[in-house]
Amino acid sequence: MNSIRFHDTQFTVIPHHGQPWLTATQIAQALGYASEKSISNLYRRNADEFSPCMTGVTELMTPGNPMPIPVRIFSLRGAHLIAMFSRTALAKEFRRWVLDVLDRETAAHPQPLTVLTDDELHSLAWLWRAADYMMGAARRIYPLLEVAEHREAGTYYSIIHEYPMTLAAAQRILADKTRHVQPTTHGNRDWNRLIPHLHRLPTAKSW
Repeated sequence: MNSIRFHDTQFTVIPHHGQPWLTATQIAQALGYASEKSISNLYRRNADEFSPCMTGVTELMTPGNPMPIPVRIFSLRGAHLIAMFSRTALAKEFRRWVLDVLDRETAAHPQPLTVLTDDELHSLAWLWRAADYMMGAARRIYPLLEVAEHREAGTYYSIIHEYPMTLAAAQRILADKTRHVQPTTHGNRDWNRLIPHLHRLPTAKSW
């Protein structure tokens, strides 16, 4: 896929991590904006909604510039999300178009299925459990650091407020992938110590 068209906008596809990505400039044109700044503003206001696999900055050669310049690009999923925040007359149609392109791309390049062994799941589950235990310790330590006005108080504040949702997501994934594990049938007795923690209700909120 070298180029795709949406109405009068001819997208030059940017190969990135083996997937087709689109430039912010061309997305702005497709949505009916006069300038790329409109896309930049939409992104800045909603940056927390985008993951690294949805948008990034790369250096590209552009007309009128003798050297590559930083350009924001979006994956197809990222382009769909940016259009969700758009209120132009073309936004709804553009979202449908992007999903159609994404469906065709997915059908043409199916992702290989990744299967983890029980030993690998066991190691990942213990990694999560260690992080979960350290999160509990950080929650207990932070109030003491705050009272003492310790220089590391800010670091611990960030830990207990920024990481719980990530830990909760990892817990849900591991709980789902280990539902077949029964301590009575799996030889590694460590599962007895892991399963109760994995299947408790995750705490997604900060302390």
